[in-house]
Amino acid sequence: MYKDICIAAKLVLLNIKGRGVRLRPSLLRLSDLSDIKTASYVLKWIEKEVGKVADSHVIKIAATRYIYERLSELL
Repeated sequence: MYKDICIAAKLVLLNIKGRGVRLRPSLLRLSDLSDIKTASYVLKWIEKEVGKVADSHVIKIAATRYIYERLSELL
């Protein structure tokens, strides 16, 4: 039900380092097809915020912002 929030949280907790990180579903290492589709939706939202290639710290901040916005919508 809240797969998108879980996937964004996983993105925040991943040990991604460096500059020039490309956003793609394989970055999250998901196996279920529905999870991959949900991840592509979340990554598209983050891509609109930071661009296709971004710094790892900026990606984590954007994913945190996504989690905050989704939780505020639900409350």
